[in-house]
Amino acid sequence: MKNLIVIASFLVCVFVCASYTNHYKKTSGAHPGSTGAPLDQTCAQTGCHTDAQVILNAVNNNTLIFSSVDSSYIPGATYNITVQVQGSASSATAKFGFEIGVLKDNDSLNIGTFNITDIARTQIITHSIATDLRYSVTHKTAGTPATATNFNSWVFSWTAPPVNEGNITFWYATNCTNNNGEETGDRIYLHSFQIHPDPTASVKEISDEYELKVFFDRETNDIVINYDLKGNRNVQISVFDVAGKAIHNGTQVKQSGTQKQKITLGSNYAKGTYLVQLQINDQKVTKKLIVN
Repeated sequence: MKNLIVIASFLVCVFVCASYTNHYKKTSGAHPGSTGAPLDQTCAQTGCHTDAQVILNAVNNNTLIFSSVDSSYIPGATYNITVQVQGSASSATAKFGFEIGVLKDNDSLNIGTFNITDIARTQIITHSIATDLRYSVTHKTAGTPATATNFNSWVFSWTAPPVNEGNITFWYATNCTNNNGEETGDRIYLHSFQIHPDPTASVKEISDEYELKVFFDRETNDIVINYDLKGNRNVQISVFDVAGKAIHNGTQVKQSGTQKQKITLGSNYAKGTYLVQLQINDQKVTKKLIVN
């Protein structure tokens, strides 16, 4: 009899723990590849919200705000992105979620670099489609409660590829849940947002104009940024790792003439790839730097 009690107790524990884990995954981030992009799925297909109502092109509920007014991008430049979701007026939403990815239109391959600016509420996740590693941004648990009545939004940034890659599309899904602990009764909104190359400028032109050069000094463990300013300019330098975490956020200063700036990583720096962003007035240019 004792053996039966022990076995029964064990099975109950396994069921409760599994149920908790499944619920936790719902709130801690979307399943990778739930953007609705080509060859991706949605949360209704991956088993997380199997009974959810999937709504396409819900412009009144699902909105992306891209910081370029004309939806254009300059190669290498960084743009702020806001994803907003408005719950249905017929039923209040208890919690919200989202996932967004970005692909080239001509081959549906991952493009550009997402940067996390709100580490408490958002995160980067990955999944593979054939040989392509896709990066996407999704919520954390702290990013699921409403920020206003029946409403939520998330902010992050994205750095365009260093060269013109043609049209690029952001694919995103938002989720309005009733938070009943089940996989039923929720609503998923799918949408996309296309951007195009800016025909008038490129980061190479900006880099050439300011004679921008970035390198790593192994003797001092410094990132060195050289540039030349023709006249007084407002300048700010930032450094990010590939996950979008800010390593250095410089203050904006007014400068002119030839400049040489050093950012010390220290003796405990991590080897890898960094993104060095130079903002001069309203122009931004990002250089990739490999530290080894």
